[in-house]
Amino acid sequence: RQKNWMPFIYDGSLHVIASVHPHVVYRLHKTKTGYEPDLRYEIDFDSPWFYKQFLRGNTNPVLLDDGNFLGTFHTATRHAAVSPSRETSQMFYDNGCYVFEGQPPFRVLRCGNRTYMPAEDAVEPPFRGGGKVCVNFPVGAVREGEDLLISYGDNDSCVKIMHTTIPAMLETTVKVD
Repeated sequence: RQKNWMPFIYDGSLHVIASVHPHVVYRLHKTKTGYEPDLRYEIDFDSPWFYKQFLRGNTNPVLLDDGNFLGTFHTATRHAAVSPSRETSQMFYDNGCYVFEGQPPFRVLRCGNRTYMPAEDAVEPPFRGGGKVCVNFPVGAVREGEDLLISYGDNDSCVKIMHTTIPAMLETTVKVD
């Protein structure tokens, strides 16, 4: 169901996040033909996300100073939109972040309860296939000190880089159980 797998390294081994909610992480091992999963961790948590839909994958997680990881996710919501000629729907893709333990079982500690990059900020032409789509879709994250650079596609028509900070991202999260 989730195709946006997010790779990261823990203890010298390649791991991938296969699902954000529940948080599913696989450890991979190299074979002659590629990589195969050899260990799976799955932890559920109470999501405080303001839209109660599926939390999907996004950028690669970045390592925090405390040894935990900052990961991101996206969500999709459909909103009714009325045009002069007909009623249509409009898709909004919003983005949140979360913090998970830096060691197995990679339990989620914090989760966004608001977006760090609203879909409404998408500025390139938002029309695709006759429907309106507002998409800011992050695909990569790089940390340098407290700075965080996030590459994203603006409505799948333009590549952009967002500059933020680790503290700013953490401010969008709350503790979870």
